[in-house]
Amino acid sequence: RTEFVSTADQVYRFIHQGDQVRATDSHSLNDKSSRSHAIFQMRIIIGNRKTPVKLSLIDLAGSERAKKTKTDKKMLTEGANINKSLLTLAKCITALGAKAKR
Repeated sequence: RTEFVSTADQVYRFIHQGDQVRATDSHSLNDKSSRSHAIFQMRIIIGNRKTPVKLSLIDLAGSERAKKTKTDKKMLTEGANINKSLLTLAKCITALGAKAKR
């Protein structure tokens, strides 16, 4: 969704709202381990520039070692899914990098 803001406080409010709906779970190493990825993109207009600057903030879900976290079956499955999504992301970044070199 697109929202127009004009202050840093408004930006912070959107980041906070997004953080509140993220999937999290606790384990022996972390009380609030993120179980989902988050992307926050801003287009910032600076002065009289006609083209906005694009800033992306990305927080990837954690995937700690299962032995260290002493997790249950549900979190093991989530960890496997997180690892798959991170591998897919790595492949996308690699492909974009290769395309840019051409």
